[in-house]
Amino acid sequence: MRRQTPTTKPARYLPLHHDDAEPTAKYPSNKISTARYFWYNGLPKLLWEELSKPSNFYFVIVVALQIWKCTSSTSQVPTTAPVLAIVITFVIVLKLVEDHQRHVADRIANTSACHRLVDGAIVDGVWTDVRVGDVLLVRNREPLPADLLLIAAHEPDPAAPRGACHVETKQLDGETNLKGRSVPSQLVSRLGPGPPERQLA
Repeated sequence: MRRQTPTTKPARYLPLHHDDAEPTAKYPSNKISTARYFWYNGLPKLLWEELSKPSNFYFVIVVALQIWKCTSSTSQVPTTAPVLAIVITFVIVLKLVEDHQRHVADRIANTSACHRLVDGAIVDGVWTDVRVGDVLLVRNREPLPADLLLIAAHEPDPAAPRGACHVETKQLDGETNLKGRSVPSQLVSRLGPGPPERQLA
Protein backbone atom coordinates (compact mmCIF):
# COMPACT_ATOMS: atom_id res chain seq x y z
CA MET A 1 0.00 0.00 0.00
CA ARG A 2 1.47 3.28 -1.09
CA ARG A 3 1.82 5.88 1.59
CA GLN A 4 0.33 9.24 0.74
CA THR A 5 2.37 12.31 1.51
CA PRO A 6 0.40 15.04 3.29
CA THR A 7 -0.26 18.09 1.17
CA THR A 8 0.74 21.41 2.66
CA LYS A 9 -1.75 24.24 2.48
CA PRO A 10 -0.55 27.49 0.94
CA ALA A 11 0.30 30.22 3.41
CA ARG A 12 -2.33 32.88 3.97
CA TYR A 13 -1.08 36.42 3.56
CA LEU A 14 -2.74 39.22 5.54
CA PRO A 15 -1.44 42.78 5.22
CA LEU A 16 -0.48 44.62 8.39
CA HIS A 17 -2.31 47.72 7.17
CA HIS A 18 -5.45 47.22 5.10
CA ASP A 19 -4.33 49.98 2.73
CA ASP A 20 -1.54 47.62 1.62
CA ALA A 21 -3.98 44.89 0.64
CA GLU A 22 -4.47 43.81 -2.95
CA PRO A 23 -7.10 45.84 -4.80
CA THR A 24 -9.09 42.67 -5.48
CA ALA A 25 -9.02 41.51 -1.86
CA LYS A 26 -12.47 41.62 -0.29
CA TYR A 27 -12.98 41.13 3.42
CA PRO A 28 -16.23 41.31 5.37
CA SER A 29 -16.85 44.27 7.65
CA ASN A 30 -16.53 44.07 11.41
CA LYS A 31 -20.20 44.87 11.97
CA ILE A 32 -21.83 42.54 14.49
CA SER A 33 -25.40 41.38 13.87
CA THR A 34 -26.94 38.77 16.16
CA ALA A 35 -30.55 39.88 15.62
CA ARG A 36 -32.84 37.52 13.76
CA TYR A 37 -35.67 39.78 12.61
CA PHE A 38 -35.64 43.02 10.66
CA TRP A 39 -38.32 45.30 9.25
CA TYR A 40 -38.19 43.63 5.82
CA ASN A 41 -38.44 40.00 6.96
CA GLY A 42 -39.74 40.07 10.53
CA LEU A 43 -43.44 39.32 10.07
CA PRO A 44 -43.14 36.66 7.32
CA LYS A 45 -40.32 34.91 9.16
CA LEU A 46 -42.15 34.92 12.48
CA LEU A 47 -45.38 33.62 10.94
CA TRP A 48 -43.51 30.87 9.11
CA GLU A 49 -41.71 29.81 12.29
CA GLU A 50 -44.94 29.62 14.28
CA LEU A 51 -47.17 28.04 11.66
CA SER A 52 -44.55 25.42 10.80
CA LYS A 53 -44.64 24.06 14.35
CA PRO A 54 -46.57 20.75 14.41
CA SER A 55 -48.94 21.88 17.18
CA ASN A 56 -49.82 25.17 15.49
CA PHE A 57 -50.05 23.53 12.07
CA TYR A 58 -52.52 21.02 13.48
CA PHE A 59 -54.81 23.80 14.66
CA VAL A 60 -54.48 25.54 11.28
CA ILE A 61 -55.83 22.36 9.70
CA VAL A 62 -58.66 22.32 12.27
CA VAL A 63 -59.54 25.92 11.41
CA ALA A 64 -59.53 25.08 7.70
CA LEU A 65 -61.86 22.10 8.28
CA GLN A 66 -64.18 24.30 10.33
CA ILE A 67 -64.42 26.78 7.48
CA TRP A 68 -64.91 24.16 4.77
CA LYS A 69 -68.59 23.49 4.28
CA CYS A 70 -68.22 19.75 3.67
CA THR A 71 -66.42 19.09 6.97
CA SER A 72 -67.59 21.93 9.18
CA SER A 73 -69.42 21.05 12.36
CA THR A 74 -69.55 24.66 13.56
CA SER A 75 -71.65 26.18 10.74
CA GLN A 76 -68.43 27.31 9.03
CA VAL A 77 -67.45 29.40 12.07
CA PRO A 78 -63.73 28.97 12.92
CA THR A 79 -64.12 28.74 16.67
CA THR A 80 -60.48 27.65 17.11
CA ALA A 81 -59.05 30.60 15.18
CA PRO A 82 -59.25 33.22 18.00
CA VAL A 83 -57.38 31.00 20.46
CA LEU A 84 -54.74 30.15 17.85
CA ALA A 85 -54.31 33.83 16.96
CA ILE A 86 -53.89 34.81 20.62
CA VAL A 87 -51.26 32.12 21.23
CA ILE A 88 -49.28 32.99 18.08
CA THR A 89 -49.48 36.74 18.79
CA PHE A 90 -48.23 36.23 22.35
CA VAL A 91 -45.25 34.17 21.18
CA ILE A 92 -44.41 36.67 18.43
CA VAL A 93 -44.46 39.57 20.89
CA LEU A 94 -42.07 37.69 23.20
CA LYS A 95 -39.70 36.97 20.31
CA LEU A 96 -39.77 40.61 19.18
CA VAL A 97 -38.93 41.80 22.70
CA GLU A 98 -35.96 39.42 22.86
CA ASP A 99 -34.82 40.42 19.39
CA HIS A 100 -35.04 44.10 20.30
CA GLN A 101 -32.57 43.42 23.10
CA ARG A 102 -30.25 41.80 20.54
CA HIS A 103 -30.50 44.91 18.36
CA VAL A 104 -29.59 47.10 21.33
CA ALA A 105 -26.62 44.88 22.25
CA ASP A 106 -25.41 44.88 18.63
CA ARG A 107 -25.66 48.67 18.47
CA ILE A 108 -23.66 49.05 21.69
CA ALA A 109 -20.95 46.67 20.45
CA ASN A 110 -20.72 48.25 17.00
CA THR A 111 -20.51 51.81 18.32
CA SER A 112 -18.14 51.12 21.21
CA ALA A 113 -14.83 52.94 21.06
CA CYS A 114 -11.68 51.45 19.56
CA HIS A 115 -8.23 52.88 18.96
CA ARG A 116 -6.61 52.35 15.54
CA LEU A 117 -3.11 53.08 14.35
CA VAL A 118 -3.42 55.48 11.40
CA ASP A 119 -0.36 57.15 9.85
CA GLY A 120 1.72 56.58 12.96
CA ALA A 121 -0.84 57.96 15.41
CA ILE A 122 -3.58 56.39 17.50
CA VAL A 123 -7.00 57.53 16.26
CA ASP A 124 -10.24 56.92 18.15
CA GLY A 125 -13.08 55.34 16.23
CA VAL A 126 -15.74 52.67 16.49
CA TRP A 127 -15.44 48.93 15.96
CA THR A 128 -17.31 49.01 12.66
CA ASP A 129 -14.36 51.00 11.27
CA VAL A 130 -11.95 48.12 11.92
CA ARG A 131 -10.64 46.34 8.82
CA VAL A 132 -8.43 43.33 8.26
CA GLY A 133 -4.81 44.31 8.90
CA ASP A 134 -5.53 47.22 11.24
CA VAL A 135 -3.24 47.69 14.23
CA LEU A 136 -5.31 48.40 17.35
CA LEU A 137 -4.50 49.67 20.80
CA VAL A 138 -6.59 47.91 23.45
CA ARG A 139 -6.69 49.40 26.92
CA ASN A 140 -7.38 47.57 30.16
CA ARG A 141 -10.91 46.15 30.55
CA GLU A 142 -12.04 47.19 27.07
CA PRO A 143 -14.30 44.79 25.10
CA LEU A 144 -12.95 43.10 21.97
CA PRO A 145 -15.73 42.49 19.42
CA ALA A 146 -13.26 41.20 16.82
CA ASP A 147 -10.65 38.49 16.24
CA LEU A 148 -7.30 40.00 17.19
CA LEU A 149 -3.69 38.84 17.11
CA LEU A 150 -1.61 39.99 20.06
CA ILE A 151 1.58 41.62 18.77
CA ALA A 152 2.59 43.67 21.82
CA ALA A 153 1.60 44.15 25.44
CA HIS A 154 2.23 46.56 28.27
CA GLU A 155 5.54 45.67 29.85
CA PRO A 156 6.14 46.42 33.57
CA ASP A 157 9.86 46.07 32.85
CA PRO A 158 10.69 47.32 29.33
CA ALA A 159 14.21 45.99 29.65
CA ALA A 160 12.85 42.43 29.90
CA PRO A 161 9.73 42.26 27.70
CA ARG A 162 7.48 39.23 28.17
CA GLY A 163 4.64 40.02 25.74
CA ALA A 164 1.86 38.60 27.89
CA CYS A 165 -1.67 39.63 28.84
CA HIS A 166 -4.90 38.12 30.16
CA VAL A 167 -8.32 38.18 28.54
CA GLU A 168 -11.80 37.22 29.69
CA THR A 169 -13.93 35.10 27.34
CA LYS A 170 -17.17 35.12 29.31
CA GLN A 171 -19.26 36.22 26.34
CA LEU A 172 -17.89 33.35 24.21
CA ASP A 173 -17.83 30.34 26.52
CA GLY A 174 -19.30 31.60 29.80
CA GLU A 175 -16.03 31.18 31.69
CA THR A 176 -15.12 34.05 34.01
CA ASN A 177 -11.53 33.05 34.71
CA LEU A 178 -8.85 34.99 32.89
CA LYS A 179 -6.93 33.27 30.08
CA GLY A 180 -3.33 34.05 29.32
CA ARG A 181 -2.25 35.16 25.86
CA SER A 182 1.31 35.66 24.67
CA VAL A 183 2.97 37.58 21.86
CA PRO A 184 4.82 35.41 19.31
CA SER A 185 8.46 35.13 20.31
CA GLN A 186 9.63 36.65 17.02
CA LEU A 187 7.74 39.85 17.78
CA VAL A 188 8.89 39.99 21.40
CA SER A 189 12.50 39.99 20.25
CA ARG A 190 11.88 42.66 17.61
CA LEU A 191 9.84 45.12 19.65
CA GLY A 192 12.14 46.86 22.04
CA PRO A 193 11.35 49.50 24.65
CA GLY A 194 8.99 52.30 23.69
CA PRO A 195 5.38 52.57 22.53
CA PRO A 196 4.55 49.73 20.08
CA GLU A 197 2.58 52.05 17.81
CA ARG A 198 5.71 54.10 17.22
CA GLN A 199 7.67 51.00 16.16
CA LEU A 200 4.89 49.60 13.95
CA ALA A 201 4.14 52.83 12.12
